[in-house]
Amino acid sequence: MRAELLDYLVCPKCGEALDLHPFLDDAADAREIDQGLLVCRGCAAPYPLAEGIPRVLPNAFRRLQKYRRDFSTQLSQIDFRELPLEDTRQFEALHRLTSRAFGYEWNTYRVTPRAEDLMTFFWLTGADPEIYGKLSVNDVFSFYPTAADLAKISGSHLAGKTVLDVGCGMGKYLAIVSDYAETVIGLDLSDALVRARAVVKDRPNVHLVQGNILAPPLKPGFADLAYSLGVLHHTPDTHSAFRRSNPVGNWPCGCIRKRKIPTLTPIGFTGFRTM
Repeated sequence: MRAELLDYLVCPKCGEALDLHPFLDDAADAREIDQGLLVCRGCAAPYPLAEGIPRVLPNAFRRLQKYRRDFSTQLSQIDFRELPLEDTRQFEALHRLTSRAFGYEWNTYRVTPRAEDLMTFFWLTGADPEIYGKLSVNDVFSFYPTAADLAKISGSHLAGKTVLDVGCGMGKYLAIVSDYAETVIGLDLSDALVRARAVVKDRPNVHLVQGNILAPPLKPGFADLAYSLGVLHHTPDTHSAFRRSNPVGNWPCGCIRKRKIPTLTPIGFTGFRTM
């Protein structure tokens, strides 16, 4: 985790800012901070920073037993208040199976070629609104783009933007977007973020956050653009997931329903174009 991520994070319980307590002596001078504790300024809830990933979930502090053992001395020197056990139980009742399943999937199976990821991202999100007039694609998931096809794709609409990937998994689309956007934040419920960190570790404009789409630990209004590919329908409440993880009031890009492509403007989502 890099310290500038703190500018975007909030406590999902009360919405207040988080303070970072790094555990290594030289962490104050380090570009990347691997281990520490985030504590809410309001309710004092603790959220582990483990393996370089802020774990901003209600069950994270209780779940990471090895973390608590390894850093027991440092934790004893920090003032915080654990969230009520009932918060953990309610969260796990809703999300534990989804988190485990996708954490296993994205940490186990192979990735698709970058050319396919690039094509899929731009076709499904509409981040290049002109792509539908430049290419003829019946099914993007069975379409294998040529170099000439890829050369027609433009990422200029992402230039200078702060972008949120809602449900980033193991980070294959983060690796695409970060080539064009100024800042990219990947939010995911699962431990697939461990693999995502390996994918984007050399990209200083990418930040990772383990958090709940239904209670995103991110400041409202922080992002210029947001997208979500194949994620929202896996949540307990798709409509709420869309509304609560929406960082700007309208999603400037994102494929919400299968075989529907969003019509975009620079300031918001305006509708769907059926393919």
